[in-house]
Amino acid sequence: MRSETQWQTAWGSFSRDLLNSRVLIISLRQLGAGYSNVKVKWYFIGRDYDKELLFIYDSGETDGMIARGGVRLAPASKELVLNREQTTLLGRRTTGQHPWGWAVFITQGETQLAERASVPELVQWTRDALRKEPAPRKVSKRPVAFVPQAMGSRKEP
Repeated sequence: MRSETQWQTAWGSFSRDLLNSRVLIISLRQLGAGYSNVKVKWYFIGRDYDKELLFIYDSGETDGMIARGGVRLAPASKELVLNREQTTLLGRRTTGQHPWGWAVFITQGETQLAERASVPELVQWTRDALRKEPAPRKVSKRPVAFVPQAMGSRKEP
């Protein structure tokens, strides 16, 4: 994360842009003999502070062979800009977008080998977002901790 100050006063008010990006480490290993040809797709998911919605802000894919020793990928996302203003009269105000999570899908031909996300709910959210424009989804002010419970209920920390 990088920070660029737009303006600042002697009494503590400021406007600062925070530039955020993420690097995702993906480790692939083959369990059987020989080589496996797989396709790896990754998606970076962000949150818009103004609209309080999730969106896919960067993605990528690669085809490759996995040797017995394994392979490691490290895709990096583009930067998102988040602006924070602090004034003595108005308090703190945050606008812009910031990274929220990620999702990875690994396939071999038409067979889905693995799917993972930073939060389990984002696997299905990403599938829905790729299928069509998802219905707007409000998000909480802070990340949600998911606890395995009946009917998929969740608790906030």
